Amino acid sequence: MAKQFALVLFATLMSGCTSDAVVRVAKDAIQQHEMAETMARQRTDAAAQQARMLKEQQELNRILEERKRRETGAPVPQINTLSETRIDGNALHAPAAAFQLPGELLAKGSIYYDYDAYTVEQEYEPVLEAHAALLHAHPDLRVSVEGNCDERGSREYNLALGQRRADAVKRALTLLGTPGAQINAISFGSEKPKALGHSEEDLAQNRRSDLIYAGPVSGH
Repeated sequence: MAKQFALVLFATLMSGCTSDAVVRVAKDAIQQHEMAETMARQRTDAAAQQARMLKEQQELNRILEERKRRETGAPVPQINTLSETRIDGNALHAPAAAFQLPGELLAKGSIYYDYDAYTVEQEYEPVLEAHAALLHAHPDLRVSVEGNCDERGSREYNLALGQRRADAVKRALTLLGTPGAQINAISFGSEKPKALGHSEEDLAQNRRSDLIYAGPVSGH
């Protein structure tokens, strides 16, 4: 419409009708139309922003609800990690204090996952048993379990998935006899990659939980 008004103005001027009143009317019409277009774009942008904020709020509410269930001891749906038995159905080992501490297992400080998963696979149980034994033997130590994701997915989704991965490792360690006060489970989402490439091998390196030691624990 702005172009049409401009053409009308141009035609008027070319035809010799150059009165100030005609020019003002045409300019006012163009300005009003441009303002209407600007307001329409602003309404569209505001609606898109509101939709994004609603989605982010829903994701935040879900994360907070899961955290509340964990704090109150209520079961968290879809958690699929170590239970009272191994994946193959056999019982877990004795309490962590009875474990020996194989150095090669303690040197492994990362647990890796399949795409979009947070299950601790059976192959990592000996690693977690060794770490649980170390923590049980040294109550002044604390460990931070850092959940990480590859670059795929939104920031909010990856933070939530990383937290599930960290919580899965923490739960496995507590089932093996580690006091919960010695374990801090946090998520970095995709913000702390180990590999910077984009191949499947690189992405697999970033789907992990890292066990980072510090100490002493408060109160010891």
